[in-house]
Amino acid sequence: MRTSKKISMSPKEVLDLAEKMFSGEGLRTTDRAPNRICMENEMGFVTIQIKTITNGDLCIMAQGFDELVNEFISLLR
Repeated sequence: MRTSKKISMSPKEVLDLAEKMFSGEGLRTTDRAPNRICMENEMGFVTIQIKTITNGDLCIMAQGFDELVNEFISLLR
């Protein structure tokens, strides 16, 4: 899934929110970089990657558990 939206959050805030939300679902962080977080458990994984587009929008690329990823994207403000 790939989405682009104007939000009032920085890339770090988005990744912190992802880590908080997905760790509550039993996933653990396996890799973290300034623009990416990867989390997994025995059932699967979630990866969130962020790219800032020239107009200030954030392009958020997410893959993994579809239901969790969709819920996360809907939380972004």
